[in-house]
Amino acid sequence: MSFLIWTGNPFVDSGIAAILEHRRKKVPDDIDNDDLSAMSELLQQMYITDKWKKNIYSIFLNHPLCQPSYKTESKKREKFKEFLDDLLDGTEQLGDMGDCMACGRRNTRKRKNRQHIPMTGSGGALNFFSFTAEGADYCDTCAYAVQCSPLTYYACGKLAMLHSNSPKVMRYWAKRSLADVQHQIALNDYKGCFNEGYTNPQNALFHITQDLILTYEERWAEENATIRLYHFTNYIQGPDMDLYDLPAPVFRFLAEVQAHPRRRVWYGIVRRGYYFVKKGAEISIQVSRKSEDEYKNSKNHIYSRLLADKSILPYFLNTRKRVAYGDYSLLELYLREILAMDKKRIETVKRVADEIAVFIRSSPDGKKRLRNLEESIKFRDFCNVLLRISRGRRKMKPEEPLFTLDEFAEQLFPDGALTFGETRYLILFRLYEQLHDWLLTEGLTEDETDDDVTEAGDGVSSQTEE
Repeated sequence: MSFLIWTGNPFVDSGIAAILEHRRKKVPDDIDNDDLSAMSELLQQMYITDKWKKNIYSIFLNHPLCQPSYKTESKKREKFKEFLDDLLDGTEQLGDMGDCMACGRRNTRKRKNRQHIPMTGSGGALNFFSFTAEGADYCDTCAYAVQCSPLTYYACGKLAMLHSNSPKVMRYWAKRSLADVQHQIALNDYKGCFNEGYTNPQNALFHITQDLILTYEERWAEENATIRLYHFTNYIQGPDMDLYDLPAPVFRFLAEVQAHPRRRVWYGIVRRGYYFVKKGAEISIQVSRKSEDEYKNSKNHIYSRLLADKSILPYFLNTRKRVAYGDYSLLELYLREILAMDKKRIETVKRVADEIAVFIRSSPDGKKRLRNLEESIKFRDFCNVLLRISRGRRKMKPEEPLFTLDEFAEQLFPDGALTFGETRYLILFRLYEQLHDWLLTEGLTEDETDDDVTEAGDGVSSQTEE
């Protein structure tokens, strides 16, 4: 029998991950009573320091280390030890069933409140709890795990807690954060929860995810992991929590991008998404002139749109400068993983765009038709331009039509006007990629490198300062 299992409760699971990493265990089943006792020693070493105590004050309400009624530090330490010992005395191995709202495998000895579990309400707020009964049903073992969870928290303005359906993500994140804890111990310099200078939780979530993918060699694209960032404070004056969800498709995309030969281009696309707001207007940040610390906490269109399940296709190209960022294989990762576009449609759009590129190069109307495609922002107008290009190709006596009726209805615009915007951006992207040398010769574009990040992406609603 074992003491702990992954529960799906973010506070409990974060504590379990901390115990696994500190005690060098692989799975929760391996955790024994000695491991729990050893964690008590670590908590008493870390949490009594000034910076950690400040963090604890925003995590647990009326925690023994923050009780104003305990006038001396020695008294606070004594009461903290008693607090932990009481939970340890109540720990027991998993049973077959129980009323604990985390594990469901043990019964509650004493109902818990915000002193034990963050964000569970306080004694007077009975309407917060089921059946208006004071406290929440947590067993002592799960409550003890929650006491360990701050070791994995991330300082991000408020505090951030990472939770995932993937045990690998949970363990590796604990490994990353506990390395900082061990560094503090080695230097005898206690700074509180892991802090890399991020205050923007969305940016922090993507930074943490990319850091995990790059640091630990795993087949992350097959992990199908979802990640949720809990950004919270448990201060009595105003407890507050915001949730940021990174879906599995976005995680897979980020994992595949890191292994892609054009990953530097993706970094450039992300950096072009940074902006700040001044006098009600969005101002794009020219990040090539700044260090990362100067812009990493600014808002980012790419991150916010990915988390909101909105398209970022416009950021892969700049229609004003006629530049495609990256190549079609990089774009295809996004189309396949996040937009869930089927391979046949991806290849059909690519082939049609390639045929249009051949026509533009060889036709005296090439420049005009390219401009027509760029200027057609309505479905009907865009279709009319495709029709004119199809008629113009007849003079070239092509072996095959530009597209068949089935391809038009099922692959190019499967939902008519609803998919027009996607197809338009894909065709323009491929045209800029295939025609780059011709555009340079004709003076229709600039020789911009893929990782140039001085300009904002075209086709977004950013405004420039008056």
